[in-house]
Amino acid sequence: MTEIHELRSSFIGKVPQATACKSHSMTIFALCLPVFLALLLCPVAYADFASAPATGAAIVTNGKFTNLYLFHQNVPGETWDQHLAALGRTETRSAIDGFVGSLTASSYFFPLTQYGIFPPTFIGGAPTVASCVEAALKDRVKGAIQWNTLRSFAACQQSKDGMPSDQVNILVSPDLNVAGPNFGPDSSPALCMPGASISAYHAWGLGVPNFSVIPLNKFCNANLSAVAESISHEMVEILSDPAGFGYIHETGPIGRTWPGDFIPDLGSGELGDICENGGPKNPGKDENIATMPFGPFRVSRYWSNVDNSCQPDFIMNRTWFTATGSPLVRFTGSVHDFSRPVAAPPADASAVIQQLMVLITTGGDNLNGGNGPNDNADAIITLKQGGRTITAHNINAGRGWGNNEFHTANLNLPPGIRGADIASLTIHTNFNGDNWNVNRLVLMAAVTPGPPPTPTPATATFNAIQITVATGHDNARSDTEIQASIPGLPSICLKPSNNANPNSTCNNNGHAADQNGNQEWKEWTSSKQQFSLPSPQARSAFSSLTIRLITHNNGTEGDDNWDIQGVSVMILPTNPSAPAVTLLTVGNLDNVHRGSKVCIRRLNGHGSTTFSLTGPNSTGPCNE
Repeated sequence: MTEIHELRSSFIGKVPQATACKSHSMTIFALCLPVFLALLLCPVAYADFASAPATGAAIVTNGKFTNLYLFHQNVPGETWDQHLAALGRTETRSAIDGFVGSLTASSYFFPLTQYGIFPPTFIGGAPTVASCVEAALKDRVKGAIQWNTLRSFAACQQSKDGMPSDQVNILVSPDLNVAGPNFGPDSSPALCMPGASISAYHAWGLGVPNFSVIPLNKFCNANLSAVAESISHEMVEILSDPAGFGYIHETGPIGRTWPGDFIPDLGSGELGDICENGGPKNPGKDENIATMPFGPFRVSRYWSNVDNSCQPDFIMNRTWFTATGSPLVRFTGSVHDFSRPVAAPPADASAVIQQLMVLITTGGDNLNGGNGPNDNADAIITLKQGGRTITAHNINAGRGWGNNEFHTANLNLPPGIRGADIASLTIHTNFNGDNWNVNRLVLMAAVTPGPPPTPTPATATFNAIQITVATGHDNARSDTEIQASIPGLPSICLKPSNNANPNSTCNNNGHAADQNGNQEWKEWTSSKQQFSLPSPQARSAFSSLTIRLITHNNGTEGDDNWDIQGVSVMILPTNPSAPAVTLLTVGNLDNVHRGSKVCIRRLNGHGSTTFSLTGPNSTGPCNE
């Protein structure tokens, strides 16, 4: 519940392998029932602990934020800016409000749409009500404004100023100190002291706004950069877990338990905490995982289930087209594609694309989603030269997109693609039962200035690889993980498991599938997939390909066995107009049933096999 400096805000618990999920409120309620009943008999304690979690919403779907400025006027009429200037500080209201306004107007919050959270809006900074400040200062304990007093301050400001938002950031003057939330008496010590490990937190209350506390005391947030990082972190977690029942990272096998998982994991499990320095997905305290640039500041990254990483990677700085209709397109069993040309402005022609993002608003008929190959939607980028395509498969990650909901998806391109290279965007489905109305489609881009295009070098480079694998007489089960590796390059996930935890190569989970939407590789089928490389590579970088089978047994089943019928490897050039190069074609890729004992390789349990990309390869016997 309190904020740990490296795990900036926290309330409750964690989720296995950093998969954010809604917490199990019934579990905690049942296990904590005696505590709740006891607290019912103690009004003071009940007001501080039991009431808000029992009634708080799981998430904030349409958040509106206001900034509140808590300071004591030294002279009547003194403003926040004058007060801070007298303290030698420069964090003006306009600077703080301007930052929050820019943050909410950007794409920073867009990854939260996967959790059903619409990006928030910023109402502005509210006038400070002197009587609310005086009431708060009277209740200080040992010089620290207690968290229940800050909760009351937010409620007082809302009632007397009439601010329309239910989420507030409380900015506390540098000459004041605050205490963190607690489960006992409201007499916690001051947070902002030399060597402080706590910098900010967020909390809730019954009938009051959800609120963050951002102390500007020099031992907590000593400058505007620190304030910006703290505010971004807390706003994300107010939206995703305002009262402890939202999206968190649990460790307990049945969700939250009392006290085993509930107490020890305070401070490590909300979306920002997962990525924070020392968090479950950033144990090495890599600042580039924990935060990202935002203008002159750095803001907190937070966990994305869909991307299996800390997001955002980039802030979108271009909008290349917007298309709307009622509906714009209705996907059905016979309508599977909707395309729009992309014409980057002349100023963006030579700009290098860091990332693309599609924004989709569903109309009056939802996208069901699911685990099958025909359940989900893809986004396809077509390049101008050569008609090469880059496909982002399953942009909804198997999840349903409800009526009138807004969602976003990242489209990661190979390095070196420029604005002028993009020809079109296509949304593709393969429904055989679902219908889906799309009312709005937007393509945004994060670009960086690039030098003028240079002539193609004599030695071509390659920024993507296409791998096709044909399965023979024995399938690869849905719970089996298959990886590929090339010496000197990161491993590639050919097929994730639906019965394992995510790892550095495969985003294994119950909905996991390959790029074609397949969880199982069935007998006499083939899988063709394309993977971006981390940087352009010369032909000489591709010496061999190792395919590894990793069995994840489900229950009492034995190890998996898998027949490889054929393999093809093609590398795709950085220059879209240059030809692709085929490095390997071995075995049969036509999916023709040839019976048993005719595969080129057979993998058992946790086996692997290596193919040369520079010389001949054996083709059997299969030895089933």
